Amino acid sequence: MGRKVKIALGSMVTTMALAGYFLSQLTIFDKLQIQFVSGRDKPYQAITQYAPLQCYQSPEAVAVLPAKTFKLLSWNIHKGQDAGWQKDLQRLSAEQDFVLLQEATPQQSLQQFSSSLFASAFAYKAQSSGVKTFAKSAPQWYCADSLPEPWIQIPKVGSAMAFPLQNGQTLLVVNLHLINFELKLVNYRKQLEQIFTLVGRHQGPMIVAGDFNSWRGKRVDFLNRLMAQYDLHAVPLQSDQRVRFLGQPLDHVFSRGVQILTANVLAVKSSDHNPILLEFRIGAD
Repeated sequence: MGRKVKIALGSMVTTMALAGYFLSQLTIFDKLQIQFVSGRDKPYQAITQYAPLQCYQSPEAVAVLPAKTFKLLSWNIHKGQDAGWQKDLQRLSAEQDFVLLQEATPQQSLQQFSSSLFASAFAYKAQSSGVKTFAKSAPQWYCADSLPEPWIQIPKVGSAMAFPLQNGQTLLVVNLHLINFELKLVNYRKQLEQIFTLVGRHQGPMIVAGDFNSWRGKRVDFLNRLMAQYDLHAVPLQSDQRVRFLGQPLDHVFSRGVQILTANVLAVKSSDHNPILLEFRIGAD
């Protein structure tokens, strides 16, 4: 057996062993796991009008958001695998009204927020991972959804929370982590279309943010067309230090019916993504 063949076989065996170990530590849930905390006495009740999304609604009216100006953080926190994430998360979330995390785990806990929504479809080494949204007020209703990656079958997750406003409208906050490993747009499109069943029926202001895995021009073009269809606009970012792959930024914020006051990206070493910080006021764009 030649030296090159031995090296190739050795590499193949190593790859298979690593893949086998990874799969042995991976658990994909039969059903999307949702952990919701609001501090309210009466539990939220399942509703079906947004199927196939899993949605729940408060059986009674919740308090309206007490302000018209809000701050929001969106960040893929890389499962808390990088040193310094605790300090950065506490620092960056200190003055926020909403915190949207992707690749979140149960480790990310922010006690200053009265409400949290954690949606997870898999666990690795017994630690679940998904999207997590923190808010200072309870939502009127919330939803979550997942779809498996077509190649590796690990699901990606999205969630939404709806908050009543002083003007009688509702603010919809959507937290997304989209399909990554796919050359075509079949599952990528399907995941967005499922979560956008909410967007299409929502008449009020809206923030859609997260890790869109928009690393191809075709994905960017599709996103732009879809957002335009629902009158959502890409938020221009000052000091744009978003992580890019193949020249394309992966993280985005889209808005409708709000006035953007500030929007920045901060460079950090505590994740493989940089956080987006946003301040906005409810009103016309």
